[in-house]
This record gives sequence, C-alpha cells and structure tokens, in this order.
Amino acid sequence: MLPFQTNPTRHQFNRLALALFIYELIFQLGGYLILLFHAGLASYEGLAMLLAGFLALLAATRILGIHSVGHTYKRFHAVTYLRLLFLVYGLQAYSTILLDPVEKFLKSMGFSLEYATEAASGSITGFWMLIYSILAAPILEECLFRGLIYGSLRRYGKIFAVLISAFLFGLMHGNIIQFFTALLIGSLFAWIRETYGLPCSILMHISNNAFAILFNQYMQENLWVYSLYNLLVYGGMIYMLWFLLRHFPEILAELRTETNLGKMLSQFFTSLGVILILILFLGITALNLE
Repeated sequence: MLPFQTNPTRHQFNRLALALFIYELIFQLGGYLILLFHAGLASYEGLAMLLAGFLALLAATRILGIHSVGHTYKRFHAVTYLRLLFLVYGLQAYSTILLDPVEKFLKSMGFSLEYATEAASGSITGFWMLIYSILAAPILEECLFRGLIYGSLRRYGKIFAVLISAFLFGLMHGNIIQFFTALLIGSLFAWIRETYGLPCSILMHISNNAFAILFNQYMQENLWVYSLYNLLVYGGMIYMLWFLLRHFPEILAELRTETNLGKMLSQFFTSLGVILILILFLGITALNLE
C-alpha cells in the first residue's frame, strides 16, 4: 500500500492533523480578530486568548470527538499530588540539562536564540493574562492534547498515544527552547492522564504554571520562595531518578507488550495530513531561530 493511500488508521491520523490545524487557526486568528473588532479589549489580551481557545477547542472536539480510555484510574490524594509535583520539577530540571548542548550547537551554527528564549520566558502582566496562563491555558491544552488527541490515539497503543500526544504538544509551542521541555512534560502529563485521569493532569498543569509564575516573580526577593524552588528542583531530580529506576522493568514490559508501536509510528508519520502539519509547525519553529 502506498504511504498516502487512504486506510482507516491513516484517515484517523489525518483527522487529527486537521483538528490541530483548525485549532491553531481559530486560536491565532480568532484572538487577533477579537482584539481587532473590539478595541476596548486591547488591554485584555488574555481574555481574547481564552475566548479564542475555547472556540478552537469546540472545533477540534467536533472533528475528533470524545473518546474514553475505558479503564479504572488509581486513587489521587494529597501525597500523590506532592509526588507528581516533584516529578514535574525534576523532569524539567533534567530537560534543561539535556537542552544545554542543543542550544550550544545551534549557536555554534550561527543561530540566534534570543527571540525563542524571550518567548519561552515571557513575563505575565495583567489580570486576564494571569488567568489565562494559570487556568485557561492548562485546561485548554490538557483537554486538547491529553483529552481529545490522547483519547483518539489510545486505541492504537498506550505508549504510542503518550509519545505522539507529547510530541505534538512540544511541536505546537513553535519554539525550540520550549519543545524539549514540553515533549518530556507532555509525556509525564499523558502518563498522569492514563493513570489518574484527565482532571489530575489538568491539576498538575495548573500547578506547574502557577508555581512557575510565583518563582519568576518572587524567587529573587523572597527566601521562602527561593527555598521552595530549590526543594522542588533538587528534590525532584532525586525523586525522578529513583522513580525511573524503580519502574524501569515496568516500562520495558510495556514496550515489549506494545508490539505494533513501530508500525503505528510509521503509519502516523507517513500520513499526508501529519506530514503537512509537521512542515507547518517545523517552519514556525525555524522562524524563531532567527
């Protein structure tokens, strides 16, 4: 069968690519139009992004539909929350270490990462932008990537769904600086969604964004905030390493069980719609390199 010939699996992958394109189109264009035709909202960029994101999510839901994972989730309690928070910050710390040689290589090739770095660490100003960053963005992104996309891919394998939903999550940031961190964090959020359910991945995403803003704003001037940051980062790195060593046999067992992983990856990345959406977002990422 030719790579672009239609079959039910590739048809679903092409629908997914279409949903991503429509989501991004409505989100970007919708936010711009809301601000353009309602000049009074010019100082409410976060509100415009919230409204556009909600409309974009509705459109993506119409295309992909809602799919249930179909199994019982583990109990989620306060201790679980703390463990997952350490995993989130430990993984981000490791992603920063892994990203360092990539940044050095790109700079040695003559690329400037100033715009990408600024976009990745942009400051949050205004009430509505704060609401969007802490609440709306995590809810929208989790519903899209760990809800619609993960749910639509789960039938083809758990690891496949984790990898692809995380890859697309990283890619849609359109920023090489954010890609690697979003790829790893997206994998963790997908595992949380698989293990504890979508509301829990939303909660952890909200917590991550809220703590990030707290640390960016007050870490340099508040000893308690600085101490909390170091506790989460260094404690998270230790806990992440222990967690991976403890669960490594289970991960290997999952890989052995999912015998169709290679086939699914091949079909996904040779689907015409996926190829086009990859070209689009890789192009956007390249523009941020300058």
